[in-house]
Amino acid sequence: MSALLHTGNLPTDIIAPLRTDFDSLTPSLYKDGSYRLRRYSKFTYNQDSQDIELIRGSQFVQSSELNKFQGDVVRQYDDVSDELLQTEGFLTIVDTFAKQGGLPNDATVEVHQMRIVSKDPAKPTITTPEGLHQDGFDRISMFTVSRQDVAGGDLCAYKTNDPDSMLVRLPSETGVYCVMDDSELWHYASELSTTGESGFWDLFVLTANLQ
Repeated sequence: MSALLHTGNLPTDIIAPLRTDFDSLTPSLYKDGSYRLRRYSKFTYNQDSQDIELIRGSQFVQSSELNKFQGDVVRQYDDVSDELLQTEGFLTIVDTFAKQGGLPNDATVEVHQMRIVSKDPAKPTITTPEGLHQDGFDRISMFTVSRQDVAGGDLCAYKTNDPDSMLVRLPSETGVYCVMDDSELWHYASELSTTGESGFWDLFVLTANLQ
């Protein structure tokens, strides 16, 4: 049986309005904090009622075995905004992840809201400093919200940790997404280069376990 991998496009008229919520993201003190601006939250999601219940003040940490870039570092970011949780676009993203990922009805989901910034046309931004990797969950997904004055940032899924095992490469355009089995497949995003003086890529990364 092949590992779970879904790709698709959500309607741009639903997803594009979420961009304004990214404008208030700020740098952090972590190693990637100057160019990967981020909010992070945990929440529960009930597919029957479509209720999202935020678990405020959650911390994020990965082992150094999974994340050689900044593993074993306890990180805490601002929670996603209450305004975001009320939008049709964010609910559509969460529901798509839950359904296509086969999550249980009352799943605990982690979300990274990120703006990856590119400031120097001569020096591409490394969007994935962890390299080709897994994140230690049963399911992971990436949803592009917007991009401005950048090239690159393609979402790539791999069968193994061999760069020659690529299964799919998706452009980071508004509404484009992938949902995959993080325990079986590997992922990476290509470098990002500004086509002007500065540019960015806005996306959500959602993760969850099946139990």
